[in-house]
Amino acid sequence: MNKNIIISYLSIPVIFTVLVYLYSFSKRGFTIESLISVLLFGGFFYAVPFLWWACFVAIKRTRKQLSHAGFIACTLALILTASFWLLPRDPSGLPIQWMLYWPLALGLQFIMVVSATIYQKINASNK
Repeated sequence: MNKNIIISYLSIPVIFTVLVYLYSFSKRGFTIESLISVLLFGGFFYAVPFLWWACFVAIKRTRKQLSHAGFIACTLALILTASFWLLPRDPSGLPIQWMLYWPLALGLQFIMVVSATIYQKINASNK
């Protein structure tokens, strides 16, 4: 897979982290603690599934469809998890995100990669 595509996918959690920090900054104001916690720890938290998949893609040299499927799964997991925080307004803060995001990303990666593999095999047998 092209390195530029991987970098593009890795920019998704970075952009999301910056948006979360800007939102936090607008609500609570600037503090060094919030800057460090959101940008450093939050950024790492959001980036782990993307980094894991980027390493997997680099080591296994998967096909483009499978690579995209895994990154799209990470993105969907991030969007779904963020919707719990932003839309119904979770009063507990981050615990649901911490418990949900990584397992959801891993589960969606598995489902999407298996689905893409099955699709590729069916598509290849029909030719």
